[in-house]
Amino acid sequence: MDAMTLGLLGTSCVFGGRGSDWFQPGSRAAAELLSLANAATPRASEYDAAITVVFHVAGGVFQPDFSGMNAGRLTKADRGLVVEVAVPAPVHDPCKFIGRMLVEAVAFAQTVFARRRVPADFSRIQVIAESVAAELGADPTIGFD
Repeated sequence: MDAMTLGLLGTSCVFGGRGSDWFQPGSRAAAELLSLANAATPRASEYDAAITVVFHVAGGVFQPDFSGMNAGRLTKADRGLVVEVAVPAPVHDPCKFIGRMLVEAVAFAQTVFARRRVPADFSRIQVIAESVAAELGADPTIGFD
């Protein structure tokens, strides 16, 4: 199997309803999440596959039933992988958190591809994630509280 070239980084968010004051639809964090990664991504025709990072924010209606990150199905036909991120509470700086999680999601995806023996080139998508993280004020080389 030829290596997939990953160059598309998408984001999405599942809001669990009111209760996450720091991260509500319309907030700066939500706006950054829904725009920056997609704006930094090149045209789809240039790359074979994508990673879509879906942030799950707990609220009064919905609570993620996992912590950390989960991986969705990965097949060549799907042209990529969905990485789900359970957002913990509280997060002191949502924008930095988002940036850091994009970088960590790409690293997590690399382990998923390797474990499932799917060859892939992550060089471009890693640059995209680090660029978005820097734009959000996150240092992709350090962790968070």
